[in-house]
Amino acid sequence: MRKKGLERLHLLLGHVERRLGTLEAGHWLVSEHFTIADAYVGVFLSWLPRADISAEEKYPAIHSYLKRWLAHPAVQAALAAESQLRSQDAAKLSA
Repeated sequence: MRKKGLERLHLLLGHVERRLGTLEAGHWLVSEHFTIADAYVGVFLSWLPRADISAEEKYPAIHSYLKRWLAHPAVQAALAAESQLRSQDAAKLSA
């Protein structure tokens, strides 16, 4: 089942790779502006290492997109907020 799932994932990532490869420089999925579509797609793409998939090696357009996504101020703010919440939850558990 895992093998079939990974095959399907790579098929779908191929579609994403091709789409991201057609974006104009500096553009996001929908336009030149970062939208909710980018927020969602970026989250899912950031989970690739969980499946032992290195975007840098196999999917250069996805890798480039993820680097820009991670550098976006909204993503940075969301990651910082999540980190703070995790720290607070850990403190509550250890108290």
